[in-house]
Amino acid sequence: MGPIQFDCQEPFRALYAALDGEGVMSNPEKKARVPHQYFSVDLTEFVLQFLEFLGRTGETSSPIVVYVDGVRKLLADSTDSADDDFKAALEAAKIKVVFRDASKILGVKADHLHACLDYIEALREEVRQYPLAVFCVLGSGSLTDLIKHALHLELPQRPFVTVPTALTVTAFTSAFAILDTAGAKRTFLSRPVSATFWIAAVFSQAPKPLSQAGFGDLLSRFVSYADWYLGFVLGMRDTYNEMSFRLFDIFGQRLKLAAAGFNAPTLALNVAADSAATLAMAGIAMSVSGETTTVSGYEHIICYGMDYLRTAAHTELVLHGEQVAIGSLVSAAIIDHLISLQQFPLDSLRFPTAPQVQESVRSLITSAPYEVRPESLGRSMAKAEEVFGSQAVEKAVKWGSCREKHGDLGNSWAKIRENLARLTVRADDMRKLLMQSGLPTVPENLNPTTTRAAFDWSLDFAPFINNRFCVGDVVYWLDLDPNQLYRDAEARLPQ
Repeated sequence: MGPIQFDCQEPFRALYAALDGEGVMSNPEKKARVPHQYFSVDLTEFVLQFLEFLGRTGETSSPIVVYVDGVRKLLADSTDSADDDFKAALEAAKIKVVFRDASKILGVKADHLHACLDYIEALREEVRQYPLAVFCVLGSGSLTDLIKHALHLELPQRPFVTVPTALTVTAFTSAFAILDTAGAKRTFLSRPVSATFWIAAVFSQAPKPLSQAGFGDLLSRFVSYADWYLGFVLGMRDTYNEMSFRLFDIFGQRLKLAAAGFNAPTLALNVAADSAATLAMAGIAMSVSGETTTVSGYEHIICYGMDYLRTAAHTELVLHGEQVAIGSLVSAAIIDHLISLQQFPLDSLRFPTAPQVQESVRSLITSAPYEVRPESLGRSMAKAEEVFGSQAVEKAVKWGSCREKHGDLGNSWAKIRENLARLTVRADDMRKLLMQSGLPTVPENLNPTTTRAAFDWSLDFAPFINNRFCVGDVVYWLDLDPNQLYRDAEARLPQ
């Protein structure tokens, strides 16, 4: 990674200073949701930090159970796998360590392992074998969420540390787990992470698309707050505050400046440290606010729609962050449209009934552009209709109860537009960030490629994905076509 001419700890000092400034570290309940953060350049430095963590927690004689996903990963300046080097470094320090391959435990191919609710019971049985262990995940966000939630249900008091092998998702520091059930992504309140160890020699060797996808996931920060704010304004959310916005805001400019660094042949140390701290704060901000919408809004819901089509057909998923990046561009375009409205069209708002919503879900599920013949999906389509439909109806009932809360919306729309502009970035700026980082800007360039039909369907299906409000709901309730809004925005954006 070249000579060290950068203070790798500075971004993490900034992280803790921001948490202190918001009173998080003086609040015992919130502080308990903040994992200790360690950044090291190599395994030698990591081992020293890990020994310090074990001493701090009184676990110096406890066995360390490390879960991996079975995917071979390389370490900087080594021809061995990162898993082998990691194990050797711990054993050289006289640390008792047991390595467990989650893909073998679950009987799935390593590259097919994903965060599925169906796996949790088997993993609960697995972790139950080690009641006195310190648990560690060396791997992906999917593996992290699986082990995190198994421990939440089985051994919630035992230390749990994460060692990311790529800068990909917020799972490494958040107290939430996102798990798939019947093709629907559902967010579960889970257990806090005890510590996160960011080892540059490990994650800097991740394939370039993985690091770019991690950057793409973080771009949601520039649009997702609109979901929480608009939801509160429209009566769909009971509370609203901007603590998480302020916590993450200190990294906003760093994130923009880092964009080109993700398109470079290798990840520079300053980009690695800044991005690790930014990713850490994203997960922490969700945990201390108890609110995932801070960095997970409409853009993620679009992603979940695309994931459903692939999960149903048992085909390879697109990298989460790649989809989120394009979803963020869509979200920015729709927010731009809302900001452009001089008056909010109150008279155009629709309030679909539960039967109407159920019929919309049924129609979309049955007409979806699956990669396999729909009749081959059997019971899974009916189960998906049930899972998606139940939460979509919950949202429709809530929306119906808000009808009387919009009387002053016309008078306050100018201020609402002003706040939307303050909380988000414009579609043109979002597209530039995607291009600078080398991320796809159209679904056809995702890997694996996503057809325009699948992408369009995901935009249409977004209002029915779950019971959480998103800006896509406003489009639906105003009877607008999200695909047309996005195409109009694409046509306006500089090529």
